[in-house]
Amino acid sequence: MIASVQTPRRAGFTLIEISLVLLLFASAVGGLLSFFPIGLKLENNAVSDAAQTMFGLHVLGQIEANAAKIDSWDAWKDDASFARAALNGVTAGGKAIKVTAGDDDNDELIADYLVQRSNIRYRLRLYAVNTPMNLHKTLRRAVIWVTDRRDGSAKLNSPLSVDLVYRGRVEEVY
Repeated sequence: MIASVQTPRRAGFTLIEISLVLLLFASAVGGLLSFFPIGLKLENNAVSDAAQTMFGLHVLGQIEANAAKIDSWDAWKDDASFARAALNGVTAGGKAIKVTAGDDDNDELIADYLVQRSNIRYRLRLYAVNTPMNLHKTLRRAVIWVTDRRDGSAKLNSPLSVDLVYRGRVEEVY
């Protein structure tokens, strides 16, 4: 009989097996790394939304405080007098806040708001609200639209608003 000689089998991995494992590992790491730009974009959007909201609430808070100080019915019911009194000393980013008149499509721009290279565009409106029971101009509303873009319209964003109620004595309602 002829004895067959068996060659011992080596323990280990072949080059094909190693290549497949490296391919799977590289695709998994590539997939995980693809999440970083998405996370950075979402983080930038969150910071931007926070800055816009802080700006709007800051401005509306100052207007609300000024409106609460108006104790003259004549100053409250006259649109120009009300706007002057409500905007007295209202600032943001070191600049005075302005009311957008009528259907003017030009937003106000504040450059370098809070941090360098950040921009805030806003549109602010003050107007009387028609209320039931003929309480003419006792309720006013301040509405502000804010965006963080240098160009474009702030009106495309959702507005922030505050209702302002006359707290003094009404001599004449009609």
